[in-house]
Parts: sequence; structure tokens; C-alpha cells
Amino acid sequence: MSDDDVLRQLREEWEPRAAASPRGWNPDPRVQANSLARLAELSRDRQMAAGEQARLPRRSSRKQRLTLTVASIAAAVVTVVVIGSVIGSGPQPSYAATPDALVYHPGAAVTATDLLRQAAKAALASKVGGAGSVDFIRTSSWDLNSRVDGRKVTTAVVPLNKQLWRGPGGAAVTVRQYGQPTFPDQDSRAAWEANGSPGANSRPIRVDHSAGDYPFLWPDRPPTRDGRLRDWLGQGHDVTTSGPLLMAIADLLNERVLTGPEAAAVLRLLAELPDLEYTGTVVDRAGRPGEAFSVTSDYSGLPTRYTVIVDVDAGSFLAFEQTLTTEAGQYNVRVPAVISYLVFVETRFTARMS
Repeated sequence: MSDDDVLRQLREEWEPRAAASPRGWNPDPRVQANSLARLAELSRDRQMAAGEQARLPRRSSRKQRLTLTVASIAAAVVTVVVIGSVIGSGPQPSYAATPDALVYHPGAAVTATDLLRQAAKAALASKVGGAGSVDFIRTSSWDLNSRVDGRKVTTAVVPLNKQLWRGPGGAAVTVRQYGQPTFPDQDSRAAWEANGSPGANSRPIRVDHSAGDYPFLWPDRPPTRDGRLRDWLGQGHDVTTSGPLLMAIADLLNERVLTGPEAAAVLRLLAELPDLEYTGTVVDRAGRPGEAFSVTSDYSGLPTRYTVIVDVDAGSFLAFEQTLTTEAGQYNVRVPAVISYLVFVETRFTARMS
């Protein structure tokens, strides 16, 4: 076996795992042992060709996985250095996977205030779908810091699909299931597969929560009077600035189906924000057209654009997104980068808790 043959075989085994590692070089110990054994075999072949017989001891324990002759170790070290150089120069994910940014188109020459007031009037005139006293919310979400099957995935975007039923007494039912993963490139897909394809073919997980068990942020319904709503949202959030206020509204939408008057109050509150900008028209991640409104804030420590997407004609909320604009900080992403999204796929009232 030639040096080129060994290099080729080791690259086939090590490159996918090196690409999957945040540090670029963190192979599985079993793969490492097998690879070093091949290096030892190469050294033995060379010694035999020179008329010298070399005998390789077997692995004996966890602390001593592979014992090689001095000549074999030397060959292993030299070749591993070469392999490390080869893998380091090959294609591998240098940034964490993030979703594609939505495409915003400049809208009509109107202000955010005017559009949101129009949406508030539409909300008052609309009737929320369904009948009953149980809130039903179906969402699709992703977050850069989320874990899939207990593992942090940096090479794929794996959304979480969630259904929530919230009863009037505080009882709840949740069903969670991972969605179809997406990848920025083929190397990222290969790295995700080498990591065990976390989230693939996952089954729905249902959990029944008795009253008081589910961590709802607000036990009561939101007020519909403008003067009270901001203070009410501030029970669990810092709402002194616009960025965290938009996050509080997203949290509210994640646990409540808003009635027409409640949605109108939230829309009027947004219309009062002096730094809220009309970002333009957009199609959200569920394929629905809407109008986007954004605030840029460094409340989190990094300049972040918080965007809420609204169906102005219906007076309803479609989605919420966070995007790093100019700096990544400790995040291993290329800016601008979407670091979180929440899509309100379906919201309605129902009579049953499932």
C-alpha cells in the first residue's frame, strides 16, 4: 500500500467527521484507532520490505487503545500531520447553518403608523376562526441556539413544528415534531449525516400538562385598552425599549390566540413606536404575503433587527424574525444572518384539548 493509498482512505474516513467538528479536527476515538491501525500496517509493510519483521500489539484497554512499535508511531505522527493539513485545506462548514433571509420589497409610500392603524381597524372587524374556549396555536420555529434530540446542530436548519392547546383553566397539551432539515451546501448535509442526522424522521411527542404545569408567561388574557397593554406585557419582560417589546409580543402570540379587540390593541401599541420602520412587503416562510415592520436594537448585545410580519387586510400576525445585521459576536455565522424565526401557521379557537 502506497502513501497515496493511505492518504486517500484516511481522507474518506476523517474528512466528514472533521467537517462536522466545530474545531475541524475531533474524530471519533474508534475511527481514530482504526485509522492509526492502517498507518501501523503501512509501517509494517515497509519494515517487511526491508527484511525486518514488525509485530503490532492489540488494543488492551480504554487508556491504551492502540500500542504501536516506535517505528509505527513515528509513521503515524508524520502521516497524521499530513492528513491534518489536507483536511484543513478541504471544503468544510466554516459557519453555522442559518435560514435564507426573506426578501423584502419596498412597499407603498406609507408610514408604519398608518399601516398598523389600518390593520387594527381590520382586526376589530374580523372574526377569529373556530369556536370554543380553547386556544389552538400551530407554529414552526427555529433558533440558532436550539438543540435537536439533545444535540446542538450547526450544519443544518431543523425547524420545530409545535401544536399547543391551552384550556381556560391553564391546562395544556403540546405536540412537538422536528420538520424537514435544510442545508446551506452539500458539505453541510454530509456533516449532518455523519453526526447521526439529528431530527430526521422524528416522531411527534405529545405531552399533557395539568393546570399550572405549563410555563405560560401570562395567566390571564391581554387587556384591550391601549394604556394598560404595555404595562401588562412588562410583567415578564423589559418593555422600556422597542426591541424587547417586540419580543414580548412574539411570546404573547406564541401562547395566546388573540381576539379581534386584543389583536387591535397590540397593533395600536406597535403603531405608537417611534423607531418602528415599515420594511416592505414580504412572503413569509409559510408562503403567505404580508407587510413587515422592523426595529433595530442592540438590546441583546449585538445589533439585531426584530421584524414582525402582519396581514394588514386581516389584522392578524403571521411571523416574527430576528436578524444579526453587522456583527456576529460569539456566533459562528456570516452576517447578516437570521438567528431565529417563529411562524404562526394556524391560530383559532376550539372546543377540545386535542
